[in-house]
Amino acid sequence: NAEAAPMPLSIPPSRLSEVLDSSGKVVPPFENPTLHVLTSYGLSIIMMNRKVVFLLAQTTISVRMDENLKRDFDHICDDLGMTMTTAIIMLAKKMTREKRLPFEVSVDPFFSESNMTYLREGVAELDAGKGVHKTIEELERMANE
Repeated sequence: NAEAAPMPLSIPPSRLSEVLDSSGKVVPPFENPTLHVLTSYGLSIIMMNRKVVFLLAQTTISVRMDENLKRDFDHICDDLGMTMTTAIIMLAKKMTREKRLPFEVSVDPFFSESNMTYLREGVAELDAGKGVHKTIEELERMANE
């Protein structure tokens, strides 16, 4: 893949209080600053009034996923006006800030401990010859009575 050209992104003035100048001092926010972020060659370059004020190193991660999932994820991101990278960065920032997954993770209730215990007991009863044996036809007749 060829490296994409740097893409300037405007940052709202409310985010300026954390921007540092080249000597490491905090740059105070201005009424109408000209602030841009350029991302290229593994660095994010924060520029204010055409001067570089802060450099942020970037790293790359690799994620393996099903081809169909990737295609669908890319389409959803495109519909939302963002790249997959932006969506993953948003997830990472939210998880880092909140120290949790930003959605509920659950398991199929079929595999709950109580259901598995019930199923094991049923299998043991069948193995012991205590089960009722009916054909599909017999069960259908019983259901229609």
